[in-house]
Amino acid sequence: MDLNNPEIKRWTDSGTACWGVTDEYKGELILDYARRFNLMTFVETGTWHGGTVEYVKQHFDQIHSIELSPELVENCRKRFSGSPNIHLYQGDSGEKIKELFGGLKTPTLFWLDAHPSGGDTVGTYSPLEKELTAIFESGVKGVILIDDLQDCWEHNWAEVAMRTVAKYSGWRHEITHGIMRIVSVDASVIIPLYNLQDFVGQTIESALNQTHRFFEVIVVNDGSTDGSLNVAKRYGDRIILIDQQNAGLNASRNAGARVSTGTFLLPLDADDWIEPTYLEKTIPLMTEGIGVVSTDMDIFGEVSRADISGEVNRLQPIGRPTLEIQKWANTMPCCSLIRRTAFNQAGGYSARPDIQAYGDWNLWIDILKRGWKVASLAEPLFHYRVRPISMSLEVSSKHAELAKAIRRNHPDLFRLEER
Repeated sequence: MDLNNPEIKRWTDSGTACWGVTDEYKGELILDYARRFNLMTFVETGTWHGGTVEYVKQHFDQIHSIELSPELVENCRKRFSGSPNIHLYQGDSGEKIKELFGGLKTPTLFWLDAHPSGGDTVGTYSPLEKELTAIFESGVKGVILIDDLQDCWEHNWAEVAMRTVAKYSGWRHEITHGIMRIVSVDASVIIPLYNLQDFVGQTIESALNQTHRFFEVIVVNDGSTDGSLNVAKRYGDRIILIDQQNAGLNASRNAGARVSTGTFLLPLDADDWIEPTYLEKTIPLMTEGIGVVSTDMDIFGEVSRADISGEVNRLQPIGRPTLEIQKWANTMPCCSLIRRTAFNQAGGYSARPDIQAYGDWNLWIDILKRGWKVASLAEPLFHYRVRPISMSLEVSSKHAELAKAIRRNHPDLFRLEER
């Protein structure tokens, strides 16, 4: 979108314009999101004279537009009579939009007008809350864009929209230039970051390059003293960046989880990376009763210590983790897809200082104890880096001590003599 276009710039600079949004700005914003998320179905409320439909009609396979005014609908039906992919509906969009969902088979881009409807286009009633509720409850994924949120009719429609979206999980929203953007989020990739400026770029790129469409990337800078924060800032609004004082790995993971909106969480350390198909292949395995999905792990990098030295490049199969296996040995990668419900039931990553280095192992036990199962994928979609100076090497030298701390933290699973 050309934000230097005089008409677009006039509107974006005004900040609080009620009716100032141009067809060009509106159309380019719609097309930008449609391309970004590969959306080929468009639903609009408030057809008016059909300017938006005209602007975007060449992109979408199917367009559905709802208008309250019978006269405006009739005029637009004549205007688009030669376009079989354009479908026009007359009536209350709060009700009519429900009739569309049976035919919406693919992710959809919605454009909703927040202003009230009636007469030529403005009255005293806004169907916004009913429209949003219908979309959220339909199960249709995609992007929702809402304009006319400003307080033009002694109503704050932004508050109405935010109150409604807050009732449903799996959606992230923001307001920019007076337009609310609500996006489906299936998974939240959470990257805790501390002094890894040489590696974090590759990590973020691997998260952003997922073939699955609906996800968010959250980077938690944990008080880095090198250039890590500057590397993360280069990604701008493509990521959600949290900058906090140093609190440790598990606290950073929990901080990312708190601001996330995804149905599933994927912790990814800032020196590791994932294959582009990680989310595409693991999310479908999250069937009923599955709390975690793990994949095979490719271990790579360089080790320098007394008993091992040189390059590392080996595959670690995941197998089929169970509680009985996990309570004695951590066979699951730290980067595994977690159902948010299971994560919350387990209380997230433990704050106990004696098990910080084994926070992921402790979490897997907490989740499995609550009856959740693990699904495994025998494909190395996660790449785990070993470095000469890394937490994993430090942990390996203290394994016996840390494993004993894990057992002490779960007295219900171990006899006294085993602790």
